[in-house]
Amino acid sequence: MMVELLLLAAPLLLAQTSGAERGEKDVAKLVQALEKGTPAQRLAALRQLADLGPDAKAATPALIKTLRDEDETLRRRAGIALVAVAPKEIALVEPLLLALRGDDEAVQANIGTVLVGIGPIATTKLIALLKDDDAVARRGAAIALEPFGIDASPAVKPLVQALQDKDAGVRLAVARALVKIELVEKAAYPVLAEGLMKADPRGRQRILMVLTESGQQALAAPVFQKMLLADDAALRNDALLGLRKLGKDAVPVLLEGLQSATVEVRRVAATGLFDVVQMVRRERERVPDDKDPADADAKLKAVLDALKKAEPQLTKALGDADIELRLTVAKTLYQATGDLEQALPPMIAALADKDAKVRKAAVQALRGVPDKSERLQKVLLAAAKDEVIDVKLEALTVLWLNHGETEAAQNALVEALKDASIRQNAYAMINRLIGQGNDLTQVILPLVKHPDAALRARGVALLKKPGHEDETVRAALVGALKDSSAAVRLQAVQSLTTGKDFPEEIVPPLVAMLADTEREIRMTTATQLRRFAEHAKLVAPALVTSLRDKEDLVRSAAAESLAYFKEDAALSIPGLVKALREEDDEYVKERMVRTLALFGPDAKEAVPVLLDIIRKDASFNMALAALGRIGADAKEAAPVLIEVLKKDGANKNVQDALGGIGADVAPMVIKLLQDEKVATRLGAAAVLGKIGAASNAGDALEARLKDDDPSVRLAAAFAHFQVTGNAKPALKTLTEVAKKSERKLRLQALKNLKDMGAEAADAVPMLVSLLSDPDALIRRQVEDALQMIDPDALARAKAAM
Repeated sequence: MMVELLLLAAPLLLAQTSGAERGEKDVAKLVQALEKGTPAQRLAALRQLADLGPDAKAATPALIKTLRDEDETLRRRAGIALVAVAPKEIALVEPLLLALRGDDEAVQANIGTVLVGIGPIATTKLIALLKDDDAVARRGAAIALEPFGIDASPAVKPLVQALQDKDAGVRLAVARALVKIELVEKAAYPVLAEGLMKADPRGRQRILMVLTESGQQALAAPVFQKMLLADDAALRNDALLGLRKLGKDAVPVLLEGLQSATVEVRRVAATGLFDVVQMVRRERERVPDDKDPADADAKLKAVLDALKKAEPQLTKALGDADIELRLTVAKTLYQATGDLEQALPPMIAALADKDAKVRKAAVQALRGVPDKSERLQKVLLAAAKDEVIDVKLEALTVLWLNHGETEAAQNALVEALKDASIRQNAYAMINRLIGQGNDLTQVILPLVKHPDAALRARGVALLKKPGHEDETVRAALVGALKDSSAAVRLQAVQSLTTGKDFPEEIVPPLVAMLADTEREIRMTTATQLRRFAEHAKLVAPALVTSLRDKEDLVRSAAAESLAYFKEDAALSIPGLVKALREEDDEYVKERMVRTLALFGPDAKEAVPVLLDIIRKDASFNMALAALGRIGADAKEAAPVLIEVLKKDGANKNVQDALGGIGADVAPMVIKLLQDEKVATRLGAAAVLGKIGAASNAGDALEARLKDDDPSVRLAAAFAHFQVTGNAKPALKTLTEVAKKSERKLRLQALKNLKDMGAEAADAVPMLVSLLSDPDALIRRQVEDALQMIDPDALARAKAAM
């Protein structure tokens, strides 16, 4: 309980002390929590100490002690914190060496990092520890030496001797250290090979990383030999992960695997050879234009030269009994030599394999092969009729990429779209090809005139992608607007209205679709035409006509779209007003009013019809909002709005409406400050604040600062500031309410202070004190207010917490 109280009290204590003294006390509190707190408190203390970094130097002894904690999470977190603190004192070497005796490799690695910071002087002690009787200590010494790198060169000889350690864990740690300290020390690599065979998956990944990052590919590659030949598939796959990163030095190891009597090993070896080529090719492709590609070119050449040298072995493998292996070797040979005639037969043979995965792989192997011959086209056309959808789609993709300009390839894609079993997949494939920058216009255009309406619709949908700068495409889409199928016409509307640039010649045929026989088409056209603001003179009158459509969804779509033609509002307002008078559907009416509201003062001729709406339904908030947006020109609505305010003073829409009309309504509103209803007085104060100085309501509002109701006093205080610009009377009321009142009023007071900005500077001390308020929502609102009023004060206060 005492620890909890200390942790809670820390922010208050810190706020009352100097920076240095505060830092020392902060660390002391965290150390006390680390030593005596609950597990959760100890973990929190460790995280905070890590965040403090070198400023938490005083916590070093406690952190070193925690390195031997029974709780794995705590001791590992202590290691992370110690690395962050980075103590440099030589006197710490002995206690850190003692902590190395703890059986936790992660902690031992962190200790090594800390010792590196202290300096090479620690290596002498670590070398001596390599001969300790305790295997855990010997392993810890090796792990701690690893991050020293070349600075631990005096340890090379003792480490080489330690490779004979009777404990496998020690031998592995020693080998890893040697690879980092003396890269060409060959004795380490056989031990790493032994470790790879025995380690768990996570341990193997660590060794793989050491080997692939050593820069000694020639020494690292043979280490994977045993793994590659293993019966365990996981070992073989991990060997492949390592070898593929070692370039030309991996080739001899993989070629040996290709001679294995076990087909699974041969397959992995063949895959590895292909992957090695692909890795160096990708590395070359990733070299930026402004960088010298010489190194990447050299690596690629070395791999290709190694494979060309191995061509007899690879050619022999083309006769392997396993077709999957033959296919992979064929791909590798083609990558290495460019000899398509040698590589093609196994690829073509694989297309007839009974295994669909092999057939798909064979098709993928043909992707990008620069053979435009009729022979290969026929092979792909046959594969495009495969019974397995994945193979069929892959064949169609490669067919298009390699032979897309041919009529046969185009017909194959059309046929695929007609095939109900793969239609959706083929459609997705074509979309993907288009998305990748391929122009399939010549394939798609015939679909637009296909006898099957469903195919015509799909063709029209696909044509939206190439862009409307293509006159042929545009003509096809405009023609589709007159199609006998509603689905085609609808899709044509959608395709023509996709994109950004809309030439004027497509506007008349699109506008004509507002008279289509199908409701869905009229509604979609009305919706999409909102994007044609540059053609307002053609579009807006047509949309106004659609305000009389027999279907409510079409009328509402037209009303919503007209809002996008604000710059040409005069074209729409008379028609909107007339349609609004005649409209019966409440939703459509609301959409029309919303558009008029967005037009603002330009919609002043709508005031009478808006008043009629409010007289019938005072809760029609959008009509209230529209009158407010119209502003002073809506002053004839004032008497009606005053009556609404009397009945519903808290209605912000009517407050905004009266505030928008401005000074003309102020005398009527001032009278409402005397109303018997609290909500009416509150609403009146809010309205006068919105009107501002033009209301001349300063004295009337000041009188309300003594209102019996705190919510009215609060509203009057902020409104008084808005009207007079005098902050002092407002601050007195606002600070009182913010400190002590019901939650809703406190939040409103804080919001008002935020809105006052720098004028509320005198309230900063009070606001800072509320940063420790028990109510989280209050605290957040306080921060928002301080950020607006005095961000520096907020930063200082938070730093002290």
